[in-house]
Amino acid sequence: MIQQDPEKDAGDAWDVMEILNIFAHDLKNPLGSVKSFVDLLSNTGDLDERQQHFVDRAMFNVMRMQQMIEELLDYARIDYTDDSGYEACDVQEIINYAVTLLQDVASRRRIEIDHQVETSTGPIWGQPRLLQHVMVNLVSNAVKYNRRGGTITIAARNEGPFVRIDVADTGIGIPPEKLQKVFDRFFRVKSESSQNAEGAGLGLAVVKAIVEKHNGRISVQSDMGLGSTFTVLLPREATLHANTGGDPRESLDAVDDNTQESADLSSGSPDEDADVIL
Repeated sequence: MIQQDPEKDAGDAWDVMEILNIFAHDLKNPLGSVKSFVDLLSNTGDLDERQQHFVDRAMFNVMRMQQMIEELLDYARIDYTDDSGYEACDVQEIINYAVTLLQDVASRRRIEIDHQVETSTGPIWGQPRLLQHVMVNLVSNAVKYNRRGGTITIAARNEGPFVRIDVADTGIGIPPEKLQKVFDRFFRVKSESSQNAEGAGLGLAVVKAIVEKHNGRISVQSDMGLGSTFTVLLPREATLHANTGGDPRESLDAVDDNTQESADLSSGSPDEDADVIL
């Protein structure tokens, strides 16, 4: 029987991360140069329609490659991010960060973003950078897969020991047979409206991993042609402090276990129309 050495496995994992970082750095530099040259082409003078088409296609694919590299690195980093850097995170600030970042992109498609946070909401105990990533990804998807002139509604409130955040769009929706796969790595919803959406299909897999790292839950419900709603539940700082009287991280598992027990006791027969929860 082969004995595995946990310390060696951890060391190998960090070696892989180091290699990924090196490759990412080496890829970003030439990719940045390509992007600069494409920008230069756009500013050298008047281009005819065919030339502009090729320049636009080149820039689109450069941006797509950059996002794919970032998504791959984000996914690889999740399992090797330590538990330091946790703090009380203001829900309104996390949402504002995502809205500010994506407002211009949404405006170009005449998409309105409405966000409402109940005054008593939160805060969440977590890593701000990771929670910002979750919100940016969800709002970005709501923009990408929305219809022109659509709306995005972000709502946050307390729900038991959790903060509940809903991100709803008026987009293309997700086919019922695809709902179970939306959080899988490399999965993307195929449609005429989304064929130009960028990314490697890792965005929601990364979001799910981050939410679970914070002992939260993420679910989705969708109606074809009407839109989708992603719901995130994350433990509140006040609940965690009350459970331990000390470091909230020590009670993340306890809160999750207690909530699951309550759900098991109160659950009845399965609902065919229930949300997909992961």
